[in-house]
Amino acid sequence: MNQPPYGQGQPQGYGPPPGYGPPQGYGPPTQQPVSESRRAVGCFVLGVLIVLIVIAFSVMSSGSKRDAVAPSPPSVVVIEPLASASAGLATAAGPQADTFSVASFDGDNLSECVELTMRLEPGADRKSIAEQLAKSLPKANALGSPCADTFKDRIVMATCEVAGEAIEEKKKTAPSDAGVLPKGEILALKSRFYRFEAISSDAMMRDCLQTRGKWTALAKDSAEYQAAERAAKRKRAEKMLETLPKQ
Repeated sequence: MNQPPYGQGQPQGYGPPPGYGPPQGYGPPTQQPVSESRRAVGCFVLGVLIVLIVIAFSVMSSGSKRDAVAPSPPSVVVIEPLASASAGLATAAGPQADTFSVASFDGDNLSECVELTMRLEPGADRKSIAEQLAKSLPKANALGSPCADTFKDRIVMATCEVAGEAIEEKKKTAPSDAGVLPKGEILALKSRFYRFEAISSDAMMRDCLQTRGKWTALAKDSAEYQAAERAAKRKRAEKMLETLPKQ
């Protein structure tokens, strides 16, 4: 059988069998595109985490600020007089004005402290004026310092501030009520009440408003008011027990 010379040809069909070669799809893996729904879920989770971090930071910041803030003063209720009557309150203390303080006691308990601001007549004696003012209150004593400084450890249940013009009007309409006041130009009168009875009813508030005064009292929902109310009830109960016959 004749064969072609070496290197000059191959029999027909010589080569790799059909289908031989790398498997279909062979090669480096290709990155699959991320679906829009997965991307949206990831963004949502990231947003929630950021919000939680912000909230936690805000809570810690507010807590530290509360620790640094001083306790708030007692809440009060203020009833203003008419504008014409309160005009003298802001200008009561002037260069020639003087203030006298007097404390009144109910039994063994501090009841009221009154401050009278006025312009004295030439040659007026301060000591005699303070003594005269003390006579206007029961069991009163003249003080050498303002009420706020003398009794700074006491809670003020209520205050009544009356302008000088309202007092002058009171002198004309009811001279018997103002007869004990010292002579001179009265600029303002401020009474501080330290007993719970001053705010347990509206009688003191009514009297203050009748003189065109400015009434300020502890709010009934304040902790100071509720503590004073409990103390007053306890004292009343103790007095009732004392009146019971002893066995």
